[in-house]
Amino acid sequence: LKIAHVGDCMAMLIRDHQLVFRSEEMWWAFNTPVQLSTHAAPDDVNPHTYAVPVREGDLVILATDGLSDNLWDEDIIDEVEKW
Repeated sequence: LKIAHVGDCMAMLIRDHQLVFRSEEMWWAFNTPVQLSTHAAPDDVNPHTYAVPVREGDLVILATDGLSDNLWDEDIIDEVEKW
């Protein structure tokens, strides 16, 4: 799985109820996530890129900061286990 990531959204890979990968959030400063806008042209932002090996049965979560701002990683995994 190849991922290009900008800002405070996140990607997680859960395998056998364990977190095996989580993208790193990108910040300009405290409470100021990297974003593409008229103030930050694409040339000013270098996305984080990842190549993550996946297996059958893995769960990939791609989420906005609405999830990561409100739940700890352990809470997300607990919810996944219920599913």
